[in-house]
Amino acid sequence: DSKGRVYVTDRTRNDFQVFTSEGAYLTSYNGARTGEKLRTPRAIVIDRARNDVIVSDDSYVRRYTVNEPPAGSSNTPLVTFDRSWGREAVEYFRPHAIMVGRNGLIYVADRSVPESGGQFQGRIYNQHGALRSIWSFGNNSGVATGLSHDASGDVYAIFPVPHRLRKYTFDGSFNGVMEWQVGGVGTDTSKFNRPLDVANDAAGN
Repeated sequence: DSKGRVYVTDRTRNDFQVFTSEGAYLTSYNGARTGEKLRTPRAIVIDRARNDVIVSDDSYVRRYTVNEPPAGSSNTPLVTFDRSWGREAVEYFRPHAIMVGRNGLIYVADRSVPESGGQFQGRIYNQHGALRSIWSFGNNSGVATGLSHDASGDVYAIFPVPHRLRKYTFDGSFNGVMEWQVGGVGTDTSKFNRPLDVANDAAGN
């Protein structure tokens, strides 16, 4: 986050832990009340505009607010639950990869098994959890396990099966269209063997 802290999700502990940049443990959080509890958390990202933590678990996307401790106290940040969204809006929803876009919107890869003949989908939410758009990852995409974006707002998604990296562009209504894909299974240059994540640098690579 803005203070250099490191956040780690743990699927067995059903929580996320917070460390300093030197690796010292600070705190952990798993939800104190019913409705806030994490269940098999997966991805975690920082909304740098708000310094909030966003986590995907088995059925929901959950946002947590991170506040600095009072002056003169310990350096442990104060983590509080803000809101969650997901399964209450759709019958089937199993969020996996998540990303905060340059416009502040939250992109989520859904790992629910599509209906017969359907395709895996991505969902776009505003900062309050309201659904803005749904886009298809395309034919034979499988589950996206990593999402990233470049400076222009184009989105890159990685798929362990069928071993591909795909780029999506979006119109003004946030409807995603696949621009290109690379990969395929193999050991040759530009081929993959179950890739898991993707990232962009400042130059857009």
